[in-house]
Amino acid sequence: MDIPILERDGALEQLGSLANAAADGAGHTVFVTGEAGAGKTTLLRAFEERMTGARSLRGACEDLSIPEPLGPLRDLALDAGVDLDALWRNEGDRLSVFLKLLGSIEGADGMALLLIEDLHWADEATLDFVRFAARRLRTRPILMIVTARDDETEGRPQLRRAMDGVAAADATRIALQPLSAEAVGRLAVGSGQAPDEVHRITGGNPFYVTELLRGGKDDALRSVQDTVLNRLGRLPPESRQVLEAVSIFPRRAERDWALDLAGVADEALDPAIESGLIQEDDIFLTYRHEIARLAVETALKPTRRRRLNAALLGRMQTDAQVPNARQMHHARAAGDSAQIARLAPLAGREAMAAGANRQAADYLSIAVELADPQDEETLATLLFEAGEACRLVSRLWDAMGHFERAVDVAGTNTTLKGRILQRLSRVKWTAGQKAQARTLGDRAIALQEGADTDELAMALASRAQIAMSDYEMEASLPVAQRALEMAQRLGRKDIVSHALSTLSLATLFDSAEQNALYTESIEAAKAARSPINLTRNLSNGGVVNWYGLKFGEALDLFDRAIATAYETDTIEQVDFHQGFRVHVLDRLGCPRDRARHPVQAAGTILTSDHDAADRVADCHAAR
Repeated sequence: MDIPILERDGALEQLGSLANAAADGAGHTVFVTGEAGAGKTTLLRAFEERMTGARSLRGACEDLSIPEPLGPLRDLALDAGVDLDALWRNEGDRLSVFLKLLGSIEGADGMALLLIEDLHWADEATLDFVRFAARRLRTRPILMIVTARDDETEGRPQLRRAMDGVAAADATRIALQPLSAEAVGRLAVGSGQAPDEVHRITGGNPFYVTELLRGGKDDALRSVQDTVLNRLGRLPPESRQVLEAVSIFPRRAERDWALDLAGVADEALDPAIESGLIQEDDIFLTYRHEIARLAVETALKPTRRRRLNAALLGRMQTDAQVPNARQMHHARAAGDSAQIARLAPLAGREAMAAGANRQAADYLSIAVELADPQDEETLATLLFEAGEACRLVSRLWDAMGHFERAVDVAGTNTTLKGRILQRLSRVKWTAGQKAQARTLGDRAIALQEGADTDELAMALASRAQIAMSDYEMEASLPVAQRALEMAQRLGRKDIVSHALSTLSLATLFDSAEQNALYTESIEAAKAARSPINLTRNLSNGGVVNWYGLKFGEALDLFDRAIATAYETDTIEQVDFHQGFRVHVLDRLGCPRDRARHPVQAAGTILTSDHDAADRVADCHAAR
């Protein structure tokens, strides 16, 4: 049954207009939103068919228990002919990777369509890429189209995070509405079903309408899940087994793997495809819609679901290219605690490397729960890693709990214990427990005194920062200077950057030194490719300029700090940056600007490169 697309002409025309602008070098981002079954993928396919001269690069997020870091980018990079793993090894930080990937896409001939589906299942690093790219497309021949559900439980929070920091001029949202009663009536012609009843049952949801009409007159009063399962039940047993096997793959199933799981021959595919429930795409099998996949998966008996996931996990582990996050999903679905314990640390470290710190915190917290308590050094390392991931996304109490437990089990490993104490000191200070923070910082230094080491240099830099933040400038200066000199001897640019930033504030009222120090600290953070130091140093530069009454320069630095924090998922101190930014705007007399979301302001700056003087002039003009 060939069902036409109705009431989507306006959306297709809007996409076509934006594509024409992108072809002329004025790229754009479009968020296509709607409930599950609203026709987002159908709209994309119809639009793609019209764009015969454009290159299409596709990526999609998967409904994994914990999202795979940068999963869609692997698909996009493959389509672009880019080895993402090699790019990562060569560049070393994700912002450089993002820029190189965009450059590779732009460098090819003609306009590119960058299609990312199901953003409601995205990891934080993928959300960061969407924000990053959206700010940088206005001068590139790229149209990025992102689909997402906009229901409260899944889509809206993800959409908010993806759109934060993207200026209104750089992004358009197309919200797909349910079909009208008139459109449902046109689709129902000749089906033998009452159009009013179909519209009442489905609420105009295009997928639900399509499924009921495909099912025939006998299915008119069934739920969509019942309709799907009824169609499944009409198929030969071998074809049913294929559909059941495909249902446990969250997005798409490798064709050969699905047949192996089902234990059937290739011929069993034909009736399954003819049923309209799944489709074949090169080497993959996919359900025509996620709703249909879930209908089949949730109908599986629990024991069969676990067996299928366990068999798939075993098959995946024969392929070194399968990401640990994807394996982890099936290990959890199979209830295999041994595999979960093995995979969780690996997936957590991969997430940390990709900058998906929220997902890293989830994976590593699971790893801690399942770690062998008798292997104290391994447990202490895992606790430290889990604490660090939680710290970076402002889960302070979780981080504190992990670090405190890590101190207890670290044993005689002074290097590890010193590192843990230093981080615990920072978390305590951030949480307002300042006396404990100072004591822990002193313990971290005392434990490691002796030869120059990375950990001692970091402990000194952290303790100097705490003293400076508590306005103990005389105590901070010698410790920061010692940390700087040790880090320089060790070649640790990130610690050099950290110490310089502290010195710029500790010498706040020495105008001859402060500007040179904070500028040098920012450049050192960039050279070290250290996002957390870069964010802090930009913000500290804002403080220096605030005290120097250079409010335009301060605003620029705070905006850049906030943008960097969100782009790199290092939001530990973002409330501080935002709060100080409001003070700067008050001094500039910008009540209208203050009401804007600070990340939106940061996104505008990163995209358009307005300088501080332009924004100061804008503020005064708005008064």
